[in-house]
Amino acid sequence: MLTGIVIAKNEAEIVQQALKSLSFCDELLLIDNNSTDETGEIAHEAGARVIYDKTSGNFSNLRNLGAEQAKGNWLLYLDADEEISPDLRANIRHEMEQPSADAYYLRRRDRFMGRVLEHGEVAKVYKRGIIRLMKKGSGLWKGSIHEEWTTVGRISSLDGFIEHYPHQTIHEFLQHINTYSQIRADELFLLNKRTNMYEIVAFPIGKFLYTYVIKGGLKDGTAGFVYSFLMSFHSFLVRSTLFIKQMKHE
Repeated sequence: MLTGIVIAKNEAEIVQQALKSLSFCDELLLIDNNSTDETGEIAHEAGARVIYDKTSGNFSNLRNLGAEQAKGNWLLYLDADEEISPDLRANIRHEMEQPSADAYYLRRRDRFMGRVLEHGEVAKVYKRGIIRLMKKGSGLWKGSIHEEWTTVGRISSLDGFIEHYPHQTIHEFLQHINTYSQIRADELFLLNKRTNMYEIVAFPIGKFLYTYVIKGGLKDGTAGFVYSFLMSFHSFLVRSTLFIKQMKHE
């Protein structure tokens, strides 16, 4: 039995498409992370079982909650701004008939400013993918943001793409950056990580040069430049926020 799981917060406008692309699953489950809009209601109307969680902003906790609540012995995760492509859907259904691994890398195709990004910040998920399909009980999600599935089981990969439609406006992109930078700074602070003025300035510049030049973000044109620049700004906000927290606790 395969359970499709979506983690969402205030995604009423797009969550239905994500759930629709998971309609081939035996069960649909939505973990509503304290939404203030109609995300939960829309998911319920789309046939999903909705679990309301108002206590955690930690993404690993939310994903692990989804695993705990799922009735299926196989789990397939999507974010609200993602969809399963027809090719990937067919390959998942075929693989589930006789699974050959405990978890699977699924490649993701990010669409930003009207084009598919293949290089820079997203090169890894485009070429290798991310683990989003796994056997229940074979591992655990770790990390409060940019969470990853960790397992000692066998990992394989499937052809096809998760279609990702992130940050459809710059305003939305900046909102996400602001939220995620706070979460990441809190995580680093709890891990007793420290920063300084040199790192606040140098790290974002270094990250931009790495993702845009070395990792080839420039090959993605204007969209590649904007994406690399804004993700470097995210690094600036993380370290600035961490520095402020340090000052308050000294």
